[in-house]
Amino acid sequence: MLDIVSIGGCSSDIFYKTAEGKILKDKKQDFLAFEYGSKIIPEDTYFTYGGGGYNSTRNFARLGLKTALVSSVGSEDTGTVILKNLKAANIGSQFLNRSTKLHTALSFVVVDGKDHVLFTYRGANDDLKIENWKGLKNAKWFYISSLSGHSHMLIPKIFKFARMNKIKIAWNPGSVQLEEGYGHLAPFLKETDILSLNKEEAKELVKSAKSKVDKKDTKSILAEVKSFGPKIAIITCGRQGAYVCDGFADYFQKSLSAEIIDTTGAGDAFGSTFTACQIMGLSIEVSMQKAAKNAASVVGRWGATEGLLKRSDLLK
Repeated sequence: MLDIVSIGGCSSDIFYKTAEGKILKDKKQDFLAFEYGSKIIPEDTYFTYGGGGYNSTRNFARLGLKTALVSSVGSEDTGTVILKNLKAANIGSQFLNRSTKLHTALSFVVVDGKDHVLFTYRGANDDLKIENWKGLKNAKWFYISSLSGHSHMLIPKIFKFARMNKIKIAWNPGSVQLEEGYGHLAPFLKETDILSLNKEEAKELVKSAKSKVDKKDTKSILAEVKSFGPKIAIITCGRQGAYVCDGFADYFQKSLSAEIIDTTGAGDAFGSTFTACQIMGLSIEVSMQKAAKNAASVVGRWGATEGLLKRSDLLK
């Protein structure tokens, strides 16, 4: 029996640290700019692996849950290394696709100061297939992260399968899903046990529902998202903390102070840690505290998984 199966992307990640970029401020958006035609020498580089599916399943394994990953990688050496990493971490790889047409996804992350700009090639993530549905019947939970390209068409099938087999769902929908709008997502939101969004994603979802709530008030947005049907709704707000609503009460967790090296994967760490803590039977308050603790640990290291805490360290 599997405690939880992550369904989402895998990628090879390259981090490129430089202070050569200039911050250009606009009324609505800031821009990171480099001189046209220039050659930039990095202060540091870091090579690792990531993606919503990969990050969450690595976290579940670190926290002692029996987990597996449904994802897609290329048939080249990068895909082989990811497969070896999963096996070394005691993560089930029986649902991992090896695409012969598309390369493993690649993310190039330019880090300037304490934030980043990400360039991504989705590659094999766009063509995720699930061929071993029977094997998934052994899962107690699904953790669904961003599904892109043709992969997003799996959403109705995943929810139907989960409903038929009484599998709980934690969902962190990606941009492709959110672009479809509330009208398309409504039936799935009602079947979601834990819905995790950052503030911008939550605002986009509420806007697509033509809601008249104050888009600047996080608590109003949270209440509206909860009204869409998930049993628990989470809105993460970066350094401003996170909000959770379970229909009985609203909860707030401030972000924990930490030396920030790279913010990549902080949201994945919070959402997947909260879900893991709920599976362990912890209260919402304690789950939020532990999720914030793990997210703070992640931003203190390069990449999305290097700073993930072991279960014993998290529960201290």
